[in-house]
Amino acid sequence: MRRILFLTDFSENSKNAMRYGQALFAGDPCEFFVLHVKKAETYTTDDLMAGKGNQSLYSVLMGETEQQLRQFVDDFQDHNPKHQYEAIVDCDVFIDAVKQAVNKHQIDIVIMGTNGASDLKETVLGSNALNVLRHVDCTTLVVPRTHKFITLDHLLLALDIEDQLDDHTLSSLLKVIKNHGTTLRVLRILPNVEKSEPKVMAEDETWLKRHIKDLSYNYANIPEVPLSYVVDTYVHSQEVDMVAFVGQYQSFVKRLFGTGEKTKISKSLKRPLIIFHN
Repeated sequence: MRRILFLTDFSENSKNAMRYGQALFAGDPCEFFVLHVKKAETYTTDDLMAGKGNQSLYSVLMGETEQQLRQFVDDFQDHNPKHQYEAIVDCDVFIDAVKQAVNKHQIDIVIMGTNGASDLKETVLGSNALNVLRHVDCTTLVVPRTHKFITLDHLLLALDIEDQLDDHTLSSLLKVIKNHGTTLRVLRILPNVEKSEPKVMAEDETWLKRHIKDLSYNYANIPEVPLSYVVDTYVHSQEVDMVAFVGQYQSFVKRLFGTGEKTKISKSLKRPLIIFHN
């Protein structure tokens, strides 16, 4: 059974991401954990004073929010017999709460929505989406606020020169697309095709032919063009329903959220973006 963590602040963005996840994994047995993180500083002294004498501080802080989240989850369930739901409320630093939930519940994938990094207010589904991708070592799917699930016919896997294909990444990717008849479009961005890059391309082709036998795919390479420009152009000119990146966790995070090209992509998200760590 797949174990999926939804992050919600009760906004329409989070609801849209949850609907997308329900539809994407409609054919899979799933246990959905719905996490809402409540900051302790949002409570006032009056809130604490309103509690009865025999109530713990935790009960005062969390009781109303837990009830709200349970009702939210009850209303949101898709009544798919393959899907189970559990509501989780935590009063903690946002990233710490997400990490704890991922570890405790052995989460396979985190799903969240986003307005994009231009939002000034840090909400669970605004700029915090970038923090999850920076700090949480788990496959993460980020869904733009206006994007609805229709189909997953084409997935673009974008690789730069430092990214490597491996069995773990392939296994994770296939679990996402296995029920959708998806065509995998692999795009390798190369800074200089006249040096060591021909070896990279040959290794890619060999690996794909050996490991991908029951899946339709095509492979292309683009030399000396910024990754953000290539991906943005590709998405607008070709059929793409989702964009995927892979990489080793530590080095990948530094490249993705330093001053690299992938940062620009994450800030101007037009399609759902999924990050696989290998």
